[in-house]
This record gives sequence, structure tokens and C-alpha cells, in this order.
Amino acid sequence: MQEISIREARRVGLHRQGLLQAGSFGSGKPGVLRVIEQLGYVQIDTISVVDRAHDHVIKTRVPDYSGLMLDELVRRDKTVFEYWSHAAAYLPMAEFRFSLPMMEGFARARQAELDEQLAADVIARIRHEGPRQSRDFAPPDGRRPEGWWDWKPAKRTLEHLFLSGRLLIAYREGFQKVYDLPENVLPADTDTTMPSPHEWHRNLVLRAIQGFGIATARHITTACRTAGQWVKQPLRDAIPAAIDALVHDGFLEPVLCNGRTWYTLHGALDEMPPRLPKKVIRFLSPFDHAVIDRGRTFDLFGFEYQFECYVPAAKRTYGYYCLPILWGDELIGRMDAKAVRAAGRFEVRGLFLEPDVTLDDRLDGALAEGIRRLAEANGCTDVTGWGSTRETRTRYTATYGGRHGA
Repeated sequence: MQEISIREARRVGLHRQGLLQAGSFGSGKPGVLRVIEQLGYVQIDTISVVDRAHDHVIKTRVPDYSGLMLDELVRRDKTVFEYWSHAAAYLPMAEFRFSLPMMEGFARARQAELDEQLAADVIARIRHEGPRQSRDFAPPDGRRPEGWWDWKPAKRTLEHLFLSGRLLIAYREGFQKVYDLPENVLPADTDTTMPSPHEWHRNLVLRAIQGFGIATARHITTACRTAGQWVKQPLRDAIPAAIDALVHDGFLEPVLCNGRTWYTLHGALDEMPPRLPKKVIRFLSPFDHAVIDRGRTFDLFGFEYQFECYVPAAKRTYGYYCLPILWGDELIGRMDAKAVRAAGRFEVRGLFLEPDVTLDDRLDGALAEGIRRLAEANGCTDVTGWGSTRETRTRYTATYGGRHGA
């Protein structure tokens, strides 16, 4: 078994995730599709303090990205679809069949919650009238909600039908889901055969490894169990067996790193660039694959990260929406920020570097450039909280515990 250093392991992961050098997935719609295919999924999140998670993750990898590209891939090209991974996500249509076990598992687990008559009425209306949003099931003006016209049970039914695969998301309008019948959403050549447990387990493992680039069996198993949360199969035992089989078949390669066995795709080590590309600052989404598994993030980078949006304000250490800061192949800190798009203002509310990071002229300039790029990518031209002098910038640097230093 080949042995690699922790830094080499980081570079394998970042390279496979498209974070080691700019534009590694290309540009435009083809680049966006390659991002989703490579990562396996891109998580959807409604929080838009800086940028919505899916837009942020893709924009970090495809510099000319716009939301219209993703919309066209879903609505017109039908090469991407929306369903559930470990959370709501955009997934490659080429792997649609591997969502079928989740759909079947959800339908079986939540069958008792479904009003079948209401479900039949909802489906019949969509079949007759075409794609519908949940608001289309609200009562007419001036009438009290009655029966199935009450939007709340109708909305719950739409979501149940979607998660069980009886409806799909055709596209989003103003970020609101538009539901339609599967036969109207799926391309005619879509493979809809149910995978066997053996096929599904292998796909779960390969999807996890593709998204991480490199991971331990524990990281892989955690990702697979969350992605298969509704399927009542013994994944705790099945996933390690699938890993072993994929190694045996030559798809995965085990490597030794810091005394532990990690796994990567066969040949991934040979694809590494001979030298580290020019270091630039990248502010990652809290939902980026590089940091989504907090345990893996610590194992690989020695970086403790908690998304404090869900932490009560009084207990936050760094801020509501802190973005991990990637500097080359290191996570060096986090920035709490907010894009006030209506005013064209990007607010830096706190910038916290790790205790062993020195803010020299090179890093100082890289941070300023990274913040400028992030602000412009979010439609902001005015940056506040990040002054023009070294002294102003440095006062945002902190150590663990939020103790600000000069």
C-alpha cells in the first residue's frame, strides 16, 4: 500500500473537488454539469446571506457561472434533476436510477402520512393543468380554506409525492418548486430500473469518493448512511463490504496516511499536478464538499469548523454566516460576511485567522483580492469592514475563542 503525507492527501481531495486551481472544470454550462457530475450532488439551501449554497459551490469552481446555466440544465437540457442526497440537492440525471431506492424507502416509511384521495386529486390536477407550484393550491380570494384546497395539506402532499417519486421538480420559479409528472420531467432515454442492493451500495461509495476525492472508511460510511437515510438496509455492514469489493475490482485505491487507511479513485494520485498552482484565496460555502463532513475536515486540515447559523447568537464564537477560508491547500480561517445586494454593499463582519497563520503582505493582499472577487460575484461594489490599511485589516484577525488581536 502506497504511503502519502497528509498534505498530499489534501491535494488529492482538493484537486478532485476542483479547488486546487481555477477553472479545472471548464466554463459555462458544460463546466457546471461537470461540477455536479464530479461532486455527485450540489446541496440546495435557502439561506442567501452571501450566496445560496448551490450557487456558491458552483461559482467557486466555474468563474463565469450564472444561475441561468443551472436553470437551463434542469429545465431545458434535462441533464440535472433535483432530489434528495443527504439534503435537498441537484444531481446528475445520468444517475437518476440510483435515487429510486430512496424514493421507494420514503414512500414505504411515510405511507401512513399520505391522504391518498388528496394525492389523487393533486396528481389529476397537474395532469390536466400542467406543472404547478404549492401556491396554486391556495383557495380563491375571499374564500376560507376548505378540504383539499387548504394549501397546507396540499403542500405537504406535494412534498410527499415528490420525495416518493410520484412527482418530480420540473424547475424552480423564483426559487419556488414547480411540480410535474415524472414522464414530463425525465428524458425519454432515462434508465428507471431499480438498482439491486449491490449496485446501489457501490454507487453510494463511488459517489462519496468522487465528491470527497479522498476519504477514510468512516467518512465514506457516514456519507452513505446519510444519503440512504430512508432505506431500511444494513448500510453499516454493507458499505465496508462495498469498499472492499471496489478495491478488489480496481475502482478504488487504498493509501496509508498518518497511520490510517484512506481511499481514492484508482489513478487519482497520478493525476495530481506536479507543483501546487499559484495560491489564491477562496471563501468556501459552509455546504462545500471540502468542509461538509466536519470530522473529515479536521482529519485532513486540522480545522475545527461549526456552521453557527443554527447556534443562538449569544453562544456564537465567530458569527452567523462564517465562510471557511482556503489558501492554496490549507484552511487558514473563516470570515463572517453578508451581501446586501440591494445596496450593493458587502459587509465583512469578522475575519478570523487560525492561531498559527501569519498575516504577511502576501496573504494580506490575497485576502483583499479574494474579498473583492467575492463581493463582485454577489453584485456588490462597496466593501465595508475591511479597510484600506494593514492596521484596519489586522484588527479583524482573532484566535480561537473570538479574542480579537491587533
